[in-house]
Amino acid sequence: MKRFDHVAIAVSDLNEAIMLYRDVFSFSYMGTEFVSEQQVRVAFFELGDFRLELLEATSEESPIARFIKKRGEGIHHLAFKTDELALEVSELKKAGVHFIGNGITKGAGGSKVQFVHPNATFGTLIELCEG
Repeated sequence: MKRFDHVAIAVSDLNEAIMLYRDVFSFSYMGTEFVSEQQVRVAFFELGDFRLELLEATSEESPIARFIKKRGEGIHHLAFKTDELALEVSELKKAGVHFIGNGITKGAGGSKVQFVHPNATFGTLIELCEG
């Protein structure tokens, strides 16, 4: 893995959360994107080499909707950047690491992503991303 990429926070009201991080905390707002594959709206903030993502569900079937219903709003995942996601996933599978879903999928910003199951990482959802 190349570097730490971002922290994602699940929120119920994206517009309200944007106002907090942009207007109160003065984080640099990069924009909002709809990611149909994940059924979320994502707002991005830049803090130097680090990004913060706010995630709002766009349907009740969204993983974010289920997360908020079960655990409430809060940190959803940590993301790490890699140059070769398929190779990284393959190596981790050989080491016995379990993943969520049916393989690599499209994430925000056109990136490729794969989520490591929290049972493999002491309760923390980890996103591996390329792109």
